[in-house]
Amino acid sequence: GGYNLASNDWQEISGNLVAQLLPERKPDSNKGSFGKCLVVAGSINYTGAAYLSTSAAMRVGAGLTTLATAGDLLELFQIKLTESTFIPLPTDMGVIAARANLVVEKAIVDKGYNALILGPGIGGEKETQNFVYRLLGVRREPTVAHPRAAQPMGFGSGHASDKQSEHSEEAHKSGLPERMVLDADALNAVAALENQPWWEHLPANTVMTPHPGELARLLGGDYTAQKVQADREAALAEATSRFGHTIILKGAHTLIATADGKAIRHARSPYASALLATAGSGDVLSGIVGGLLAQGLDAHDAAIAGVHLHARAAQLGADSMGLTRAAGLLAGDLLMYIPLAMSELG
Repeated sequence: GGYNLASNDWQEISGNLVAQLLPERKPDSNKGSFGKCLVVAGSINYTGAAYLSTSAAMRVGAGLTTLATAGDLLELFQIKLTESTFIPLPTDMGVIAARANLVVEKAIVDKGYNALILGPGIGGEKETQNFVYRLLGVRREPTVAHPRAAQPMGFGSGHASDKQSEHSEEAHKSGLPERMVLDADALNAVAALENQPWWEHLPANTVMTPHPGELARLLGGDYTAQKVQADREAALAEATSRFGHTIILKGAHTLIATADGKAIRHARSPYASALLATAGSGDVLSGIVGGLLAQGLDAHDAAIAGVHLHARAAQLGADSMGLTRAAGLLAGDLLMYIPLAMSELG
């Protein structure tokens, strides 16, 4: 803890603010200039999530985006995703198998991915949850040793000011990139880890993207989605002081908080629209944020820019389709409006 939760200085997210955060795109750039993003997503029941997240990372300007997914689903994605590359992962009946962590870790080291998006549509199977634990270097059961567990974690010691360097050092040791989005089923997987400080295993620039139900599961105790919604600011402050990192609490007037030393930096979206209340919308957000992380933004800035571009893409899409009711815009419709939302910022 130790954070000042009383702070009320919520920064209002605006186009002007986001315009200053977006990476410059010089004419003599190449794809290497804009980072490599690895998306670990999808399962037999949730193929769309992987498509939406990967596409959004590409649309927001990541130089190269790779989808790592259950190998037996690959043909489906190769038809739908023309511009991304692929890593087939070991599979168990259409879901990512626990041992897939070795394939992902090797790819991160060999290819030098700058950012990782973990979780969209991977499902809640035990096998896949164990994959998440292995990849993050978190042991599910204290009795089961993991190859990396022998290394000293070194989180108990040190002051808050050392946290960043400790996080990056640990992330570097575990082979994870320094920037990560933890979304959807990956959040549910770590929420099931009781009495284990999973958040200490995350890279320095990690953005978590829970909706109210996922945040309630992360917080545990008597938290429910309803309790989170009843006082969103308090629930987010509690989560940020407990877990650190950057947390986006999705919903009308999306809230963002980042643990920064002893204080928490806050930002709030002015947007509240039913346009985004549709399946797959969160997968697009995780892709946008991950694509911005890959281009070098830090967690807080990527969260702010991502939330703005996501909401603006919805508005631009609705305007272009002439929608007078906040219904009928699909998550996939957002994709082509992401570049327009960026372009209007200059």
